[in-house]
Amino acid sequence: DTEVVSGWVEAGLKPFSDPRIAAVAPLTTIRSRPELVDSAGDSYDWFGRPFKRGRLQAVGLWSDRDMETVDAASASSAIYRARVLQIVGGFDPIFGSYYEDVDLSLRIRLAGFRCVFAADCRILHDVSATYDHSRPALQRRLSRNAEILFWCDLPLARLIFSLPLRIVFLVAQSFQRLLTGRIAPFLLGKLDALKMTSTLFKRRRRLFRDLSRKTLSLDPASSRS
Repeated sequence: DTEVVSGWVEAGLKPFSDPRIAAVAPLTTIRSRPELVDSAGDSYDWFGRPFKRGRLQAVGLWSDRDMETVDAASASSAIYRARVLQIVGGFDPIFGSYYEDVDLSLRIRLAGFRCVFAADCRILHDVSATYDHSRPALQRRLSRNAEILFWCDLPLARLIFSLPLRIVFLVAQSFQRLLTGRIAPFLLGKLDALKMTSTLFKRRRRLFRDLSRKTLSLDPASSRS
């Protein structure tokens, strides 16, 4: 569901001259309206809400923001340093699709590397063309993955600090889903996450701890390829 624009690969690889950069987020635009931004890299609110930077804004507003650090690179068109993926692992199959790119970017950053935005690397994107977002099964997976990411990936101090607002956010989401007739898959997804988190929590916390220890002495200059 993507199409590259001339010069994308040169612009997308340029940031990797810095050995501390492990992921590049291109400027993705909406294929049917290429003057509008789909994503200028992804952000992740401190209460656990991922969102696309610059969504539906004019492309020109982002053309001079090259090399900004971003929380995550959208998997619709991200470019990764192969050596770092060997260290932190690739996409976790637990997620399937959606939120798997935020999870990977969090691991990359935990390992001491950066994710950056490349303004001159342009990608046309047919937004949500791969999946039908009206399907209850997808809505259920989205709801589940959001909780797995929040409970299993965030540092404990941040998790505790964010919890009150997270509860408020979930209540607001529930009300919105009720109004749109999507409350059932939303709640079922939360139940799925609750069942999985009890076993995932310790395993993923151990993974993050081991990853942090493994990469403390890693020389970024050794990860150029």
